[in-house]
Amino acid sequence: MRVRPDVTAYLLGEADAAERARAEELMRTDPGFRAEVERLRPVVARLAAMPAEAWTPAEPPPLD
Repeated sequence: MRVRPDVTAYLLGEADAAERARAEELMRTDPGFRAEVERLRPVVARLAAMPAEAWTPAEPPPLD
């Protein structure tokens, strides 16, 4: 049995070549996998569009 590729790694472009190929195969042949990818795709796009400063944690206020 082949391991199902990590959807988030696939969408983020972090999957290795073998995992990416397997994900692309499943996109063509597995409606459940394709639905999961399409459900998460807009979330990944919104996160990717966020400015870099949105990812930087704010400095804590000084203690009195």
